Amino acid sequence: LMSELKVRGVDYMYVCGADNPSVKVLDPAFLGFSSHHHSLVRDPTDCVCIKGLYIRAPPEPLAILGSTETKLKGQYISRGILVEANEAPADLSTRKSKNRIVFNVGSLNQYCITTDSCLPLLQTLTQWHLKRMSVPALHRRTGKFIEPKPHSEPNAVHLSRNLGDICQEAGRTLALVVG
Repeated sequence: LMSELKVRGVDYMYVCGADNPSVKVLDPAFLGFSSHHHSLVRDPTDCVCIKGLYIRAPPEPLAILGSTETKLKGQYISRGILVEANEAPADLSTRKSKNRIVFNVGSLNQYCITTDSCLPLLQTLTQWHLKRMSVPALHRRTGKFIEPKPHSEPNAVHLSRNLGDICQEAGRTLALVVG
């Protein structure tokens, strides 16, 4: 697929999550931001652009966008990181410094990456995200459908891999923050 995209002259891929019904698909401002910033970095194949939203009233059910620093060959390198809302410490989205929320940007689950970087970055995804949830079930003896009660104990586990994890693998993560 990637080689076919390159043959057709596709340089960038826009990806958005299906869990955001209010997404502005192919937002021209975000695409322009991404194209402009990919042209400025030395290696555009090592860059991910993400669209975020200022968190005004925590907690919001958005992955929290932040950065982490690691020391590599004597210098500090900053990497983008997304922490899923259900995996974050309870107080993460409400932590304050000088009366301002510290982690105040949530991910809108929209990404723009080069087609050259897509496959190598996707191959680095090894982390699984675990979410416990209550789902309808089929009683194995009676064959009746059982609806979970509101706020009932989880009876299932959802495992997934998130595209946002490529932010940690990319050399540079740039965010267009709106709102």
